[in-house]
Amino acid sequence: MLLLFEIARRLVKSKSPTNKQMAFDDLPIGSAIVRLLTLLEFGKYSFNDVFLRGHQFHCFSGTPEERRTAIHNINMAIAAIPKPPLWPMGCSPKMHYLNEPQQVNCSEERLAQGG
Repeated sequence: MLLLFEIARRLVKSKSPTNKQMAFDDLPIGSAIVRLLTLLEFGKYSFNDVFLRGHQFHCFSGTPEERRTAIHNINMAIAAIPKPPLWPMGCSPKMHYLNEPQQVNCSEERLAQGG
């Protein structure tokens, strides 16, 4: 439930956001959450790695830069998995490194164009 709230919170746009708010809003938190769940599913990482502040995949608190580093760590761990179950056949997690899921289109047409 809290993970869904985090995604929804980022989708709410302010009429006059500060630079810091925009930096937070630019983070691909939805994509990170999907990938975190994949990492947990594989069992190679623990609850602490994901949800405790200061651990390698904790992207829910800290500065925008700290969160972006955690998202980078998540993406690198996902890229190391040969065939993650959440990507359609032929789609690579490296294709859309920091994009949100709604921005990623792994259609047959897109795959034919090389990604």
